[in-house]
Amino acid sequence: LRFLVEEGEGGSLLTLEAKRAWLTCEKERLMRLGKASITIVTGRTGIMQDICESLTPVGAGAAVGISVAFRDERAAGDGLRREWFQLVGAEFADPQVNLFCSYDGGRTLQPSPSSALNDTHISYFELIGKVVGLALLHGETVPMRFSTPFLKRILGHTLTPEDLSLVDPEAYKSIKYVIEADDVE
Repeated sequence: LRFLVEEGEGGSLLTLEAKRAWLTCEKERLMRLGKASITIVTGRTGIMQDICESLTPVGAGAAVGISVAFRDERAAGDGLRREWFQLVGAEFADPQVNLFCSYDGGRTLQPSPSSALNDTHISYFELIGKVVGLALLHGETVPMRFSTPFLKRILGHTLTPEDLSLVDPEAYKSIKYVIEADDVE
């Protein structure tokens, strides 16, 4: 899958449209192999617990499709799935959950240094990866804008000192000053 994110001399090796076409073909191939969809029945609150129960059983990680039903509601269709992705993203990004934090006024998110206070934080991050993957396969969005350094790390790109400026501009200025200073002992 690295070919989806690697860049060549002239930029990306594949266009966004080619990447989208590959994902669509891969989803269809997996559906033919029997890796069908799962159904999540959830409430409109406490979604994280419902996700954990629905996506963590053996084999659920290999599911390709997802359909969503809200408890005590009769509605059906893609609109529910779209709404579910929005609710999931909002719940995972909630500062009270403490999985993500923002150093730029809430514009972007990155893993919170204090997320380790929750013993299950690694499982939650894995779950977020599954949800984001499902959103990609369905062409949906999740309302979580990750910071550039975090995305670079996820995609295996090398981080640069300038990436720190996107996360903590003051720390970046201090480090840059120390590096560039001639009289520092």
